[in-house]
Amino acid sequence: MPNGGLDAVDEIVSNMSTAILDPAAKDGAGYEAAFYTKLQQRLTDRHRAWRVQQARVEPLPLDEETGETLEPADAVGLTPEEAATVESLIANLPEKFRRAFLLHRAGFPVSSKGECVSRMLGVSPKTAEDWIKKAVALLREQLGSKP
Repeated sequence: MPNGGLDAVDEIVSNMSTAILDPAAKDGAGYEAAFYTKLQQRLTDRHRAWRVQQARVEPLPLDEETGETLEPADAVGLTPEEAATVESLIANLPEKFRRAFLLHRAGFPVSSKGECVSRMLGVSPKTAEDWIKKAVALLREQLGSKP
């Protein structure tokens, strides 16, 4: 994992510590009683999610001469101006539509037992799917494309 997994460990320990100190937290008592076991479980979950995400993301190509990472094209078949227009349109979508659309565009499924758009946004899978469809419809409308 990036940074040897230290970022994930720090995030999980911080969340667990906060839950232990918050008397209203549902998980606080369980974390306090079995911190090490719960830490292992959360780290395993986080590592699985990271591996799933890595499987979806192809590594960036390297320049053979310099060894530097080549930046991917903004969009297949679009000029830089067209790609900038599309990014601007995405940025102007309503917040919830934009977030759902970008997560789905990044490869996250709408719903699953692991990391997914609906869980990350805290909504039902149907709502997440509707937001993505509305985002696509708005983008197509603004671009003058047929649905």
